[in-house]
Amino acid sequence: MCWDEFKSVASAESSMSFAYCDAITHQLVDVVQDRKMKNLVRYFNQFPLQTRLNVKTISIDMYAPYIEVIKRLFPKAKIIIDPFHIIQALNRELNKTRTRKMNQVRFKDRRLYNKLKRYWKLILKNRDDLQSYHYSYYRLFDWLTHSQGIVDYLLQEVPSLKPEYETVHQLREVFKERNSNDFKEELLSVQKNICLMDSIVFYKHLRSFYRIYKILVSIQLFLMDLLKELTTRLKYLKETLMATLVSLILEIEFY
Repeated sequence: MCWDEFKSVASAESSMSFAYCDAITHQLVDVVQDRKMKNLVRYFNQFPLQTRLNVKTISIDMYAPYIEVIKRLFPKAKIIIDPFHIIQALNRELNKTRTRKMNQVRFKDRRLYNKLKRYWKLILKNRDDLQSYHYSYYRLFDWLTHSQGIVDYLLQEVPSLKPEYETVHQLREVFKERNSNDFKEELLSVQKNICLMDSIVFYKHLRSFYRIYKILVSIQLFLMDLLKELTTRLKYLKETLMATLVSLILEIEFY
């Protein structure tokens, strides 16, 4: 199954409604007016346990109540989280931190405030995509610089932003490489270096990523089992085809 939410119509009780579809046919199955956990539990409890046990995978975003509902009502289902949502959540938290730092200097240093506001995309941009060789004029800067230089300047002027910046980009990079062990180690290092971060909210969000890490591991094991099963089936198919081919060759020679 695939779960998602959408903005409700005016007549609905909640601002966000819930919808799910068949992951194979992509056909919409049903819509629930409210995506709150208690309503989803009540809705899916209508289905017999045996039916729910037959659900193999459920694709979701990072809405925490979905995970709790799946664990409670779909014990055999593997949770699949779209990588897009994980990267999006990391970017969102980093951007919130940048906005908070920006507002702190709004009346103290207007030029720095404007720079943080104007070049927010460079803070979120992949570090490998920042260039440091083509110098040109950038608005609000009185000297020739480049995209890497602008990021370095902002982090130097707002040093309290740097820990969050380094953490988010490191997590994004190891996640891009699909290395679950490095992802876990980076999350653990955040816990050790929390004293460097003045954003408790940011840290709380990162703790949720550690819980998601466990889900990613289960997905990885599921994919490995699936690959093993496919390999076994392909091997059997190959042997069957070879036997059939040999039989045909013998028949032709006999003829």
